[in-house]
Amino acid sequence: WKIVNINNIKPRKEEWPKGLHSIGYQMDITGFGINGKTVNKGENLTPAHTEQDTNQQEVFVILSGSAEFSLDGIKHKVGPGFILALEPSFMRSAKPLEDNKTVQSLGGEPGKAYKPSW
Repeated sequence: WKIVNINNIKPRKEEWPKGLHSIGYQMDITGFGINGKTVNKGENLTPAHTEQDTNQQEVFVILSGSAEFSLDGIKHKVGPGFILALEPSFMRSAKPLEDNKTVQSLGGEPGKAYKPSW
């Protein structure tokens, strides 16, 4: 077992954005994809994208702060304790509404074994 504070988990690669937490890589989790991201107001939390190319379902868990998610063009304000579950085809993006916003994201393809990209 491992116990770690998300703020102590760094990006897997130095050139990756500051505030990215490579949780799966640093904690040796290979059954599903899991990352975190901490950003400030005005920074990008999640760029507009779908997961159609990977066919992965994606779950976002809001750990701290508040954010505005755009899901297929509909805006939703969420805060700590909210969980968003998204199918691969949904267009999604998110921006923080305050500083020190932390989100954990998990993903995997339904019915298939997860293959880490690292």
